[in-house]
Amino acid sequence: MKNAETAEVIGELTKGLILKAAKLEGDRVYFQWGKELAYIDATNTQTVDPSQPFEAYSYDANDSTIPYIQTKEKTVIRSQANDIIGYFIEGSQYPIFRELENSFEIIIGNQLAYIEKSPAITVVQNEETNPASTENKLNPQTNATNQVDSTSNQQSNATEATQPSTTIRASIASIKQKKTATFTASTKYFKVTTDKLAIYDNSTGKLVQVGSLEKGQEFPRVKDYGNWHQIKYGKGYGFVWKAATEPSNGATIRNINSLAPSGKTFTTIADVPVYDNSSGRLVKFATIQKGVSYPILKDYGNWYAVDVSGRTGYVHKNGVKLPFKTTDRYFEVIEDRVPIYDNRSGKLVPIAYLEKGQVFSRLHDIGNWHMVRYGQELGYVWKEATRPPLRINIKNEHNNDPYPTNQTFFTLSDTPVYDDSNGAPVQIATIKPKVIYSIFREESDTFVINIAGRIGYVLKDNTQIRPTIRYTSYYLHLETALTTQMSTNPQTDLYQNNKSYVHSNYIQVQQPNRFPTKGTVTAKTLNVHEGTGTTYWVVGTLKQGDVVDVVGKVGKWYEIKFGPWKNAKREDVQAYLDPERVSRSSKEFFQFLVLSENAGVPVNDLNNKILANKGILAGKGQAFIDAGVKYHINEIYLISQALSETRNGTSELANGVLVDTVDGKPVEPKKVYNMYGIGTNNNCPIQCGAEYAYKQGWFTPEAAIIGGAEYIANQYINNPAYKQDTLYKMRWNPANPGIHQRATDIGWAFKQARNLSQLYDLLDHYTLTFDVPFYRIHLDDY
Repeated sequence: MKNAETAEVIGELTKGLILKAAKLEGDRVYFQWGKELAYIDATNTQTVDPSQPFEAYSYDANDSTIPYIQTKEKTVIRSQANDIIGYFIEGSQYPIFRELENSFEIIIGNQLAYIEKSPAITVVQNEETNPASTENKLNPQTNATNQVDSTSNQQSNATEATQPSTTIRASIASIKQKKTATFTASTKYFKVTTDKLAIYDNSTGKLVQVGSLEKGQEFPRVKDYGNWHQIKYGKGYGFVWKAATEPSNGATIRNINSLAPSGKTFTTIADVPVYDNSSGRLVKFATIQKGVSYPILKDYGNWYAVDVSGRTGYVHKNGVKLPFKTTDRYFEVIEDRVPIYDNRSGKLVPIAYLEKGQVFSRLHDIGNWHMVRYGQELGYVWKEATRPPLRINIKNEHNNDPYPTNQTFFTLSDTPVYDDSNGAPVQIATIKPKVIYSIFREESDTFVINIAGRIGYVLKDNTQIRPTIRYTSYYLHLETALTTQMSTNPQTDLYQNNKSYVHSNYIQVQQPNRFPTKGTVTAKTLNVHEGTGTTYWVVGTLKQGDVVDVVGKVGKWYEIKFGPWKNAKREDVQAYLDPERVSRSSKEFFQFLVLSENAGVPVNDLNNKILANKGILAGKGQAFIDAGVKYHINEIYLISQALSETRNGTSELANGVLVDTVDGKPVEPKKVYNMYGIGTNNNCPIQCGAEYAYKQGWFTPEAAIIGGAEYIANQYINNPAYKQDTLYKMRWNPANPGIHQRATDIGWAFKQARNLSQLYDLLDHYTLTFDVPFYRIHLDDY
């Protein structure tokens, strides 16, 4: 125990603080301080009788695992009521009673107190292995950085320290006896005296733990470094806290390393033990922490030899991974549920997960990713979650050849994928819900698929069969079809927010040089360009007398408001016209859905999953099914049209209009319904639609649903002359381009397909058939 003359000051207490005294001895009052006793001068205290008994708290003196806080500056101590009761001086260490969300709970004088968490507070294992002590002389740059980082906290504490003079300072002296190590600069070896002594890396300017040494083991050191030993570790040096060691002569070391690095490195995927086998048995003497890149001395079967502090050790390959070479064909999954990502949308979308411990093949090395096959598509797996496999024994490898079937399924929930090549099913992956997946082969109760180069089995119960895809060849060159479409004045809203310009010679403005203003076209026909020059694309035309909004002037050109519809460019039209640019798994693929076939959706699914809360259409699923069967039309398409035209079943025409005259002549008053907006126009939205419905006899909602379906079917889908039974055919008519086309908007089929796909996303059970057109891509294709 230190006497009063050699006692060190370790903190301050504020005036008025009441603490439980451990003993009174001479002119000192002793009280609990951490696991030890500390004292203050009795002249600074007085005895009091508390108004109620204290609830005393204490640490477990035998628990060597209790962590400590380490202060880098003068630090405030607060009571349970958040009052300041004292201060730790810079460099203090103190045991933690409990770690809370924003503070550390400690015990002083057998009472609870609190230290607020901050960058100036670090947690260490115990006060003898603490690498962040204020005595740390490892790197002056490190200490300087810590001082800079804690400036704001120092200012805060300084403000609190100058609070009103109701606080006084009382020196607290520790009576704990500290051990001293008798190392000299010439000491070559040290022995570890504490459990799992931390090894720190200082290459970043901060102390980062990268491993540990076992208690009782001896090690050579490179040199003495103040309060630290510098040792060989990894690709450079590590640092070990000297106070947790004692000098030794290295007599027990039998595995001094004499091997040179091989030039190869591994990265640990867990905290990896390092073993010494010089005695004929494996003895753990160190640990390399997870995520550390470490040089390899030599490959020994299932082990790698490494150098830890000058000693040869052995690390099992199960705990590490090597870097991938571009020629590697396989990878092993080393984390739980590693995603396969689909990147076709321009964003990484997880579509499946691979099981830990499973080995898969890859198509290519793509930087930080493996490119893999899933179904007939390509996916990407994050390389860091994998490693080159230690062994390859895949019995169910797939050769990635094209699939013999064009069918796909749709997952209804998380769907396990199994390998049964060893006689018992083993889960190797999981496909996410609502993923469309290509079928390689169909068996009695399973679908056979390709997932990352392996054959897998998926139970049909977890899936919905996806479409039959057929291809119709049109003996027409794509370039020829494109030229024809360009002659039909195709329009687009892709550039609706882009600027438009006309020459100022042909616009008479109301307020010259003041914008915005109105302008009148003076030319018989005036081209509107996308830029200030006649070489820019013509986005549209104006005729004499048209009035436009002029928003500004650039040189001899006026910028005007024009749109949203503008002339489509050739490349824009080709992007929508070319079927090969549409991914099979995209929503836009529904433009190829055959609309002359029924979807086969159960009536309850229509009512509960699509038509619920849809106004007059709610509960009318059977009418749509009847209409589809009677007129050979897809019932989901009918519903899509009805929802759009009736504003989800809320429009006036959908909910019934009383009609008493038709074509100006009186008729028997009856309420009529129109679910598809048939017979309406912009100038006559209600009356014309209602009179048309009266003529057709649509006197009930069901009659309007079924009767209107005949009209829709005859217009395009089952038209005897055109037979345009897909959205694509309605827009582009590949059998006779430019004739009988539904819209001028080049994106019309895409937009309609998205709406249709969203309805199918609500359903689980249906059948689909797609008809994809096939053009000759080049003029010399025969």
